[in-house]
Amino acid sequence: MKIINKILSLALLLLLLLFSACKKLPDYASEDEAAILAYLAAHNINNYQKDEDTGIYYYFQIFTNSLKPREASEVEVKYTAYNLDDIILYSHDTTALRIHLPRAMVGWRLGLLNFAVGSRGVLIVPSRFAYGSEGLDGVVPPNTVLLFDIELVDIHPFF
Repeated sequence: MKIINKILSLALLLLLLLFSACKKLPDYASEDEAAILAYLAAHNINNYQKDEDTGIYYYFQIFTNSLKPREASEVEVKYTAYNLDDIILYSHDTTALRIHLPRAMVGWRLGLLNFAVGSRGVLIVPSRFAYGSEGLDGVVPPNTVLLFDIELVDIHPFF
């Protein structure tokens, strides 16, 4: 009987520890939204569009009405990544980089579908669709909204 009581006590303790460890992680969606809107206002950017389902914003400096990528496309892009303080975090803006969209961050998989070959624009990605609470190895802090200045150079469709 004592062994059963100890086992039950241990099981209860484990359940309590497991329950407390499963607390919901903070959602930075509202903080990201406020920061993005403040950035757009501070830079007098009014020609943006927002994907209401994801909270991803984008606007174009140059837009062409040509071919757009599909979800499974491989794209060639030149880009620079910034934070909302306009600090460059990383860049690949001299030669085009080939990226298979299904392997890209969620923000790119969703946002680049709005670009067309030859278009140049800015994709503003909320932290949950960028590197989230993990960040990127000392390059991007956790919960950082990212701005990508992107030129879509080419598309290689996969069917």
